[in-house]
Amino acid sequence: MNRLFGFFILLFVIVFFVHGQGEITNFDREIQLLQEQPVKTADAKKNWISGEIIKLFNFYGVGVKYERMIINIFSFGANFYLQYRFIAGYGELGINAFFRYYPLKKSFFIGTALGFSSWTTSAGPGKRGYGLGMEVTPEIGWKIDLGNASGLFLSPGIKMPFIFGYRDDVGYEKTNFKPLNFEHPFFRFGIGYAF
Repeated sequence: MNRLFGFFILLFVIVFFVHGQGEITNFDREIQLLQEQPVKTADAKKNWISGEIIKLFNFYGVGVKYERMIINIFSFGANFYLQYRFIAGYGELGINAFFRYYPLKKSFFIGTALGFSSWTTSAGPGKRGYGLGMEVTPEIGWKIDLGNASGLFLSPGIKMPFIFGYRDDVGYEKTNFKPLNFEHPFFRFGIGYAF
């Protein structure tokens, strides 16, 4: 009886030891696979180009953006956009340069753009206006990889332009160079490719 009991204890120890070694091997293999996968940091790729849609109430716009990563927390770039408002026939054209800061070294960013915009309005025959200004635009948003750390990505965000400029516009007093109020933030959604 003692021999049978001793045999089962020995068998249990052998099975436990072999099973434990298998678990250690599997754990080591999982660690190795994780180390081989690229880490999705903000600078996983250096060049990011995207098209975007801009929306606020009855404002609509489209834009093109290029971003270059410097290090994993900073980038700079440029964008060009065209916006239109169906009420008052408002059209705007803008170009600016921007920089972004990635505080977590991942997809979330805080940024600021500096550039120029010009616009025209039309409220009927003989009722046209125009303006030209310098634009400072703080923004927040995300760059979200679709799958791998390169290739397609999404970029939702919010931007709030502040314009300093000249306006001779329908329904507004003619102004010299001064701050012009655009009260609302714009929502934007971009899709692009990283390389």
